[in-house]
Amino acid sequence: MTQSENIENTYIDTDDGIAEVDTTTASDIETQPISWTWPPYLPRGTAVLVIGDGGNGKSFFTLAIAAAVSKGLPLPGMEEAILPPSDIIIHNSENA
Repeated sequence: MTQSENIENTYIDTDDGIAEVDTTTASDIETQPISWTWPPYLPRGTAVLVIGDGGNGKSFFTLAIAAAVSKGLPLPGMEEAILPPSDIIIHNSENA
């Protein structure tokens, strides 16, 4: 018997009544290797948050990284780029 078999079903109230929620314990999740855009700072294929006080250069930092990745240039501390020129998506909610 695994640990997850010991967990009772979880139910939540919704506008439509009671709904059953599937649960998984962390010990039952298989790890996967991380693919890096900029090891060990920027994982590839994930959302990344850059958080800090205003005026500390978050926007400059993210745009500099985006510019390097879009041109296929190496990032700081790297001898050569590990990605070809790539598309970039930037979501800025600073002024929202």
